[in-house]
Amino acid sequence: MISVDNPLAAGAWAGDPVHSDISFKVRYMGVGKIRGTFALVSAVLSVGEGARRVTGVIDPASVHTGNEQRDQHIRSGDFLDVEEYPQIGFTSTEVRDFDGETFVLVGELTLHGVTKTVQLEAESPTRSRSPLRSSSRPPNRTRDNVSWHPVKGPGT
Repeated sequence: MISVDNPLAAGAWAGDPVHSDISFKVRYMGVGKIRGTFALVSAVLSVGEGARRVTGVIDPASVHTGNEQRDQHIRSGDFLDVEEYPQIGFTSTEVRDFDGETFVLVGELTLHGVTKTVQLEAESPTRSRSPLRSSSRPPNRTRDNVSWHPVKGPGT
């Protein structure tokens, strides 16, 4: 981790699953976008001497897009395979480009049994009352090891 200007006191803050969600937006067959959410299982922001670390776990079975048939398909082996992979996890390793309002959170995302380094754009925790503010990373089936084609089926 790198040092950043740290306006938060040393300690740990837990994410509140009741008042938090993990949101996503993906392109669907090149003609539209699907928005959805996952339930947050746990999240912790740890602040130490000049450093921050974020860890989080989400429940892929909690996916909600507003269409139960689609949600069941996303939970299946064609996509997230929630029976085989019951958690999605993230642990930050670095904070970059902190300008007082926004920053890039770099870390290890474990999705579908594969751990990869990702970069999340995030807003400073000082912009809200919660130290765990927000971040974004568009899903990508190829990068995230989830292969499925609407016509050809899984594995394509």
